[in-house]
Amino acid sequence: MKKRIFLAILFLLLAFVLVWGVNFFAYGKYVGGSFTHFPGSFGTYVSDADFSEYSYLVSKPAPFAFSGCLSSNNESGTIGIIVWPSFMCNGIKEYGLVLYKKGENGDERGTGYLLYVDKDMSIEDKKDTGLSDEDRENAVALYSAYYPEIMKQYHAMQDVFGLK
Repeated sequence: MKKRIFLAILFLLLAFVLVWGVNFFAYGKYVGGSFTHFPGSFGTYVSDADFSEYSYLVSKPAPFAFSGCLSSNNESGTIGIIVWPSFMCNGIKEYGLVLYKKGENGDERGTGYLLYVDKDMSIEDKKDTGLSDEDRENAVALYSAYYPEIMKQYHAMQDVFGLK
């Protein structure tokens, strides 16, 4: 009886690791020749090619997790776009924007805000990010101010990761 329980647990563990591994390696389609493994990390790849004004990152799922992400940041660090692929990278599960105010000196970042958006980069009001009403107003104001740059960056990200 103990042997059967042990074998059942071992089988379930192996099945879990196999499913996780297939999902982990599915992120390989986003890691092209222009990405290198980030030293000291598990499954994180950064763009090493000169993509002009944007940097890109692929974060494969951590051990015992099934969700990784793709991200893009602009040079000034004021706009970050995060994309969470679905299980086995069969589409995109969620999109997010991280927007930062420019610092008082103009060369540093200030407060940052997270907004969930849809595939067209329109704000999704039904998804709560825990912002207070005032912070949400500030985030929406930044979104409006940065919108042309957000779309430019998003289109560049779509090209790099093949998201179209």
